[in-house]
Amino acid sequence: MNSTEVWISDDGTLRESAIKLVKAYSNILGPLQLEKVVFFRVVGCKQPWKGKTWRLTPPYNYVPFAASQVLADVTLPNDFEISFVIAISDSKHDLTKQSDVLYTLLHELYHIKPDMLGLKDHDIKEHYWMLKEFGLDKELANAIVDVVNGK
Repeated sequence: MNSTEVWISDDGTLRESAIKLVKAYSNILGPLQLEKVVFFRVVGCKQPWKGKTWRLTPPYNYVPFAASQVLADVTLPNDFEISFVIAISDSKHDLTKQSDVLYTLLHELYHIKPDMLGLKDHDIKEHYWMLKEFGLDKELANAIVDVVNGK
């Protein structure tokens, strides 16, 4: 992370969209447990990625539990398991087009294996279904917007 990069915890917008996308594309994504996924928006990102997914394994997935020590809140690790982080780079998206961010979010959700035990490979074969469904031009991906907006 560089000094001009700001990570902002999701205000619920990405999570709400992810819930709708997982429901609409459950046959492809599988039964993802989104309660184990945290979402961030990144502003000022100099990295080349539009979105990125990380798998958290011990001890890193215990960081929220450790944070509860500072907050004086008693939480058991079993009650609060974070397995994945999805970050969306606002700097790399046209924020006037909802489809641009949603396409990236769907792409990142697809990286998570349905059993929640790892990440899928990142190659064209793994994501061919998105190209087939929406084409190369993300502006044509209005179907994603319709899913999230309940149309």
